[in-house]
Amino acid sequence: MILEKKVSWFKSTKQTEVQKAFPISSFLELIKNGRYKEQIDKLRSGGDKSIKTQLPTIAFQGLFEYSRKASNFIESSGLIILDIDSIPNEVDSPLTIIENLELVKQEIMDSSDSVLATMVSPSGNGIKVLYLVESHLITKDSYRAIGKEVISQFSDYGDVDFLSITDTLIMTYDSNILINEDVVADRIIIKEVKVEQVDLPNRDASKNLFEDAEEFFEVVLDESIINRVTSNFHYIQVAMFELAKFGFKHPENDLSFVINYSESHFKISGANTQRFKDSAIIARDLPQTKWAYDTRAPREEVEPIDYSQFQDEEEGMTMYDDEDTETQDVDTNESDGLINYSKFYDSIVEVIKEGDRVGNEVSLKNFADVFRFRGTGILTTTGIPGHGKTEFIDAMLIDLARMYNESSLIIGFEQTPEEHLIKLARKMIGANITCETWWHEKNEGVFKDNYRFITDKIKHVDIKDVGGNVEKILIKSASWVQNEREIGNNPRYVVIDPFNMLSTGTKVSGHEKAEEILRQLTHFSHQMGVMVILVAHPFKMKKDEKTGEYDIPDFYSVKGSSAFFEMSYHGLTIYRINGMVLVRILKVKQNNLGDAGSDVWFMYDKPSGRYVPCDEEGVELDGDHREKNWLNKVKK
Repeated sequence: MILEKKVSWFKSTKQTEVQKAFPISSFLELIKNGRYKEQIDKLRSGGDKSIKTQLPTIAFQGLFEYSRKASNFIESSGLIILDIDSIPNEVDSPLTIIENLELVKQEIMDSSDSVLATMVSPSGNGIKVLYLVESHLITKDSYRAIGKEVISQFSDYGDVDFLSITDTLIMTYDSNILINEDVVADRIIIKEVKVEQVDLPNRDASKNLFEDAEEFFEVVLDESIINRVTSNFHYIQVAMFELAKFGFKHPENDLSFVINYSESHFKISGANTQRFKDSAIIARDLPQTKWAYDTRAPREEVEPIDYSQFQDEEEGMTMYDDEDTETQDVDTNESDGLINYSKFYDSIVEVIKEGDRVGNEVSLKNFADVFRFRGTGILTTTGIPGHGKTEFIDAMLIDLARMYNESSLIIGFEQTPEEHLIKLARKMIGANITCETWWHEKNEGVFKDNYRFITDKIKHVDIKDVGGNVEKILIKSASWVQNEREIGNNPRYVVIDPFNMLSTGTKVSGHEKAEEILRQLTHFSHQMGVMVILVAHPFKMKKDEKTGEYDIPDFYSVKGSSAFFEMSYHGLTIYRINGMVLVRILKVKQNNLGDAGSDVWFMYDKPSGRYVPCDEEGVELDGDHREKNWLNKVKK
């Protein structure tokens, strides 16, 4: 019996991990008895819309294994979940909205023996329908086509759609839910579309193939497609079909980047995700007819800049070195060209003695527990514009300066040095220094002391002198490193904010441009013994259609994503949500420098520009964040 079939449920709309499986009858009983009535009543009365995201969800369509992914759909219940909105009501009708919904619920129930249940939606202005189809006819491949057949029967009742195989019904409340225990499963057979097969020509082994789908798309397809289309829908469809011709198909390859490219040409729309899914299904059956040959002319190798002129004879460090450790003059065996390891022993023993936790720890203890600063390489920081990437980096640089006497160089394109110095001073002093009542004789002395410290430890490159040319920027940075060491400072960090303002002076673009710039930055970092901190804006921000919140960006949100993932030693995401700041550790090169995948939370104190450690619920944690005037805690 259908009511005894088990289906999966999930903790909330944001949770994709399967919690348990229960009989359909149990969930229908919960809906009828109002287990979540209090929350749903608040939602229906115009309360906080986020309530909807906190409610459990039910996969009435069947069972999932582990998580709510199409590939994990293991057993169909036979149910298709319909969503009906904009339900018409006669203008002069005496019926209230609720009365009208009840009337339509009954009409839908009476219209077909295959309707198992009708109920009011969580929002209170629509209807959810459970429609039963012979379960053996439903598979991951046939689900969508069957859904389209079902909704065609209910178009007269309003705007009707069906939930995809991975969408779930958000828990609702309806004491008058209608249930047909004698439901009869509908037989809907989808005819397979025969696709004419075209033989793929023999591969020319003398030519290289693109292995990265996004790189191939950007280099070969994007420009030609945009010249042929006029809308998101057309662009996405043509893109997926073109990719299929060259052997790139979803989900064999992650082709979701197509949405980002489409929205960079046209407008951002919540419908684009569904357009992508529809096109991917069709494209899956299209034959590959072409090889994705990389026909670009061989790129002229650009020799890395030699920074030796800016070094003392024995300067330069590796990612493993401490700030005061000079690179060892390692002998090589002239007979075989191999490194002589005899001089490594002492330094290796020192590393072993340090244990599993090394590097410089900032005063924010929760962050120090999962990430520490040491050595060279690239630290990429991404996040949605306006979420505080630069602010968080500033907090780190100030801590590293006052705690470890380390200095930094800023190449900033998005704020003037004057603006930046004010923000840095605010963090150092721990007060809103731009408040009209703050400036007086006593505080002027405080400001001067902090200003001297900041301008001694943090320098800015004049952008007018270098523009975005990466070669000019790195030569200027190398000169700064040399000067800092000569005057007894300890230069350790070069910040470029943001990455997308950099140029190479060559004709390369997109993925190749990112790869070339990152290669140059890495070479500079190792040769000069500093860490390069990059601020990289996401290429496109994706918004959750259900919650309205932007997804948390990662390396793959940045244009040239594969290059960033591969060539960055470390990675962070800064994300603001519900008045808090989430810092996620995307990557850590060495395990003893932190824990990749960790999340830490902060409250942001706007007047002081300081970060207050807290847990996910906003409960404040210990950490050096509220003390006024950090300057008197500088380590000598």
